Amino acid sequence: MLSKKLFLFASVFLLYSVGIFAEEPVKVVTKSFSRVTDNKNNKVAEFCGQVEGQKVQKRIIVDVISDPRSKKPTPFSTISQKDGSFCILITTYMGEAIARIGDGPKTEAFLD
Repeated sequence: MLSKKLFLFASVFLLYSVGIFAEEPVKVVTKSFSRVTDNKNNKVAEFCGQVEGQKVQKRIIVDVISDPRSKKPTPFSTISQKDGSFCILITTYMGEAIARIGDGPKTEAFLD
């Protein structure tokens, strides 16, 4: 009787483990990163991206860090739409930003 329970537990654990490794990781892809005006003195830029790899359509918090290599990187957060798309206005002095979900892989973007 104990061996049947142990076998059942091991089978369920194995199927669950295989499901975790087979799932594609959630990642963020940059779609656009541009200043909102042609005025170079205006430091406001729009960062747009797409969350990929999410199987269930739900809104996800996306962290965007402006000027990540500066002495004072500035964090911003937004929520993706159900289809994974998002846009956020940020302030950038160096023209750089990264986006990620939690501690997952990040995507880098640079202004022209």
